[in-house]
Amino acid sequence: MEPLPVAPVPGSVMTIFGDAEGTNSPQEIPDVPTPVDVVNQMLDSAGVKMSDLLYELGSGAGRIVIRGAELYVIRAAGVEIDRKLLAKARQTAETAGVTI
Repeated sequence: MEPLPVAPVPGSVMTIFGDAEGTNSPQEIPDVPTPVDVVNQMLDSAGVKMSDLLYELGSGAGRIVIRGAELYVIRAAGVEIDRKLLAKARQTAETAGVTI
């Protein structure tokens, strides 16, 4: 897997990594979205600040990294191998106005 570079400047920037070959539906690992209120509490509890860089392994549809970029204007990178979830994360980021 060749990752895309994470932007060096703070801002609402999110880079989502993917595996070139990837997979379309790893049935053994279901996608269970984290509720938004839980995501907000997690980010608040972590004391996220604008200068932070957030990584999320197995980011699914990107809910945590996108929310972090929206609320805290941080750089965030989600790592996901499922192509369907990766496409959904990119669409969600675009809809949210988060730069990829």
